[in-house]
Amino acid sequence: MKIQVSLVAVAMASALALTGCSSSSESASSTASETAATATSAAAESSSTKEKSAEALTLENAFVKAKPEGKDMTGIFGTFENTTDKDIHIVKVSGSLDAKMWQLHEMQGTTMVEMADGFTVPAGGSFEMAPGGAHAMLMGYTPEVAAGDAIDVTFEDADGNSYEFKDIPVRDIQSGIENYGPDGQVQGDNGMKDMNMDHDMSSMSEAPSK
Repeated sequence: MKIQVSLVAVAMASALALTGCSSSSESASSTASETAATATSAAAESSSTKEKSAEALTLENAFVKAKPEGKDMTGIFGTFENTTDKDIHIVKVSGSLDAKMWQLHEMQGTTMVEMADGFTVPAGGSFEMAPGGAHAMLMGYTPEVAAGDAIDVTFEDADGNSYEFKDIPVRDIQSGIENYGPDGQVQGDNGMKDMNMDHDMSSMSEAPSK
């Protein structure tokens, strides 16, 4: 009789252990499912944010100034349009060419200097990057950047949002704005006559930053 009672007790204990394991397994499975759902939701939200960021800023009439092999640098120009109700503070630039440096610059008199704090595209407004004014530069790149080519350029704002502009055309001139002389000088009616945009790397490094 005592042996029978012991067997029943063992059987009951085993059943309780199995029930506990099953409950623990179901709980772990439920937690994993909830975590996966949260991660998926976060990824979807991140993707949506990136898409909105891409639509928030457009770059009209964009072009890259063509340069011959051996020249170290060239500029990227165009007009930003901010479609949002908040200012967009651009602080960085990069691109698809393997240049040593990508920077935001502006002309101060006849000297080109880095814009340490970048520039702001006002809410619902525009900001022009133009020869003789603020613009983006790629530097330390000696291969030819030929007219008819295209490059991708990405700008980043102070909040970490990226704005990628693909296939920006490379041009010898921007029609209707200014003419470039045979040695790279800018000529036109916009106050930039005879301003040489092809500075060498040493003069750039010596120029003071804002």
